[in-house]
Amino acid sequence: MTDSDDDVSTAVAFMIQFVAQHQHTKQIFAAANSTAQVYLQKRLAEENDDEDPQQANTGRGNTIDSKKATYVSR
Repeated sequence: MTDSDDDVSTAVAFMIQFVAQHQHTKQIFAAANSTAQVYLQKRLAEENDDEDPQQANTGRGNTIDSKKATYVSR
């Protein structure tokens, strides 16, 4: 083997490693994104379930922001 063959072999090995790491990183990010979406959906569902139905029908603000504003103004 010549030095140029070694250089090509090394370059190919580095490229294979880079591609493998890139694919792994994409999989990790996809899994993290999926987990975050599930968490947010569950969190929003819990918040919607926790709303007091009597207060929701009084004509006062039904949003989380209006509840915060009412609390802060007291």
